[in-house]
Amino acid sequence: MIFFDIAKSSGIITALNLIKRFLSVFSLIVLARLLDPYDFGVAAILTIVLFIFEKIASTGALQYILQLDKVDDVDLNSSWSLDFLIKGSLFIVLVACSEFLAHFYGDPSIRLAFIVVSFNLIVKSLNNPGIHLQKKSFNYKSIFYIGIIQKLSSTVVCISIAYFYQSYWALIIADLLSNVIMMLGTYYFCSYRPKFDFTNVAKQWTFSKWIMLKSMVSAVKGQIDAIWISKLFPVESLGFFHVARNLSMMASQEVINPAMEPLISAFSKVGHKKNDEFIDKFCVTLFALAFIIIPLSFGIALFSVPLVQLVLGDGWEVTGELMQVMSLFVFSFSMMIFFSNIIISKGVSKPIFIIDSMSFFLTVITFLILSFEPVLSDFVLARSIISLFTLCLAIGFSCRVANIDFKCIFLSVSPILASVSFATLTMFFIESYFSLHVIFSVAIFMACYFMYLVVMYLSFFNRFHFFNKIFKRLEVYYFAWKN
Repeated sequence: MIFFDIAKSSGIITALNLIKRFLSVFSLIVLARLLDPYDFGVAAILTIVLFIFEKIASTGALQYILQLDKVDDVDLNSSWSLDFLIKGSLFIVLVACSEFLAHFYGDPSIRLAFIVVSFNLIVKSLNNPGIHLQKKSFNYKSIFYIGIIQKLSSTVVCISIAYFYQSYWALIIADLLSNVIMMLGTYYFCSYRPKFDFTNVAKQWTFSKWIMLKSMVSAVKGQIDAIWISKLFPVESLGFFHVARNLSMMASQEVINPAMEPLISAFSKVGHKKNDEFIDKFCVTLFALAFIIIPLSFGIALFSVPLVQLVLGDGWEVTGELMQVMSLFVFSFSMMIFFSNIIISKGVSKPIFIIDSMSFFLTVITFLILSFEPVLSDFVLARSIISLFTLCLAIGFSCRVANIDFKCIFLSVSPILASVSFATLTMFFIESYFSLHVIFSVAIFMACYFMYLVVMYLSFFNRFHFFNKIFKRLEVYYFAWKN
């Protein structure tokens, strides 16, 4: 049964990304005490530029292979050749623009850093396309092993260099090493060996050119706040923002969204069947996503300031304050990914373009207004509010395109939202009588959240067939993942 494979694949990806994120958090805690905000600011500038170039170079090779019914060597080789050609060309462009970029950001000393960072494009272009076939068949074991080795090695190297040299070069070298290990791993775990073949390049280009255009727009839209902040504020402020965003978005980027990858790919398989089956899968997935992302968003809003001070130490207070404001964006971002994929699974892409375009222009106009009297937290708050607005648009389009009753969405998230709200009120009530350490406050919040969710289900929600279907389906997925 396909959903058993999906549950197992999601479990493997979730486990991998939980381990990787744990190592990332550990690394960040150590690096925050070895490096200063300026180093993180420089790393953020390099990350922004590399991210945009990587998005421009996104040929959609994985999506192209996955949507083919039958894949042969010509398809794999043509996909790999096109990817190498485009990434190789952009590598040359980035090296040529390194001096201009360094002066653009007002720090000529980082020109060499731009050149070294550009090699990530070449390394990624050499990844074995055979790994796509393993994803297509829901075989994620080799990806799990590669990911563990990749993260452990880069973490050790990054901390070691930072300890001895206290320089942003620790982050640059570790990132490059990480991509090299990934590339070598794809050849070790995949017997397939690619070669240059341009037979089907024209065919894939018809598919890839729209992916590249969308990725280019998405890259600028996704990094517009960091780009704006990097020009209006000192590098140190960008460093605070960069760390705050990484910490806030870790669950979405490293756990939730990768774990949803197999689930979303399966929506297209049931998207054209009878709508009851599609709605069933939709409600279960939305409930599982809300189960994690809603308490996480509340937790960031409630505890980020004291936790950042406890974990990162003195000098990072601004990061905690920015994370508080970002809590709304964390919720909107994760939910937006989900509803966007629901729309795409129905074979419709125009609403996504409309939503992205509206979000981009709203962000630009708002940022232009805020630039007259720039305050860092105002930019973050504006981005969060706009993201919530675009989420509402995505929900509306999803209901229309996928024929989803809004009542299903409300019922899927209402027990989670109610449990989190009651848990927050209970924690505030206890803290009004006792002075608690932040760790105990977090523990009380989580315990109350689970307790209220169980109590509400046993006393109220289990009377409804809708919720019984959700929990029975989740139970099936759990045992499939466990086995």
